[in-house]
Amino acid sequence: MAMLWSPLWLLRTSLSPPSGPSAPDEKPLFIGLRPLVGGPSFLPLHVEVAAHDLVFDFLPENPTAGSTTAALALGQGVAGSIRVRPLRSECKPPRWRLIGYTSRPAEELSAHANSQPSELRLLDNNCWTFAASLTRYAVGSGAPGEMRDGEGIGG
Repeated sequence: MAMLWSPLWLLRTSLSPPSGPSAPDEKPLFIGLRPLVGGPSFLPLHVEVAAHDLVFDFLPENPTAGSTTAALALGQGVAGSIRVRPLRSECKPPRWRLIGYTSRPAEELSAHANSQPSELRLLDNNCWTFAASLTRYAVGSGAPGEMRDGEGIGG
């Protein structure tokens, strides 16, 4: 069930603007939407997370391969790639939406990102569930790798 709640938590979080950092050491946390690799530019379905001048995302190892598309369409898993890379200066807002603040250092965020499952499956382990897990960890909602059903929904 976490597969359904995680993206909803991320969307809900992104729709209510944060009030500001509660401590001086907190850094802004952003999400951004982009087109799928090899997909049409008018359809931004891929989500990324930005913090500490780094971009975190999760995508298939071979995103444009026909075998990847076929496997994902059939509900199968494919090898995924967790990427942590520098944020390019031309990728600053408005492409990014501020969703909160984190006091966790970049090294902890990177370690959490790299601890996530690496098999990509459209229904339950995709870029949205990855981004939800990372942002929840970044803002302090749960232990590394922990994802509880329905957490943050409602209320």
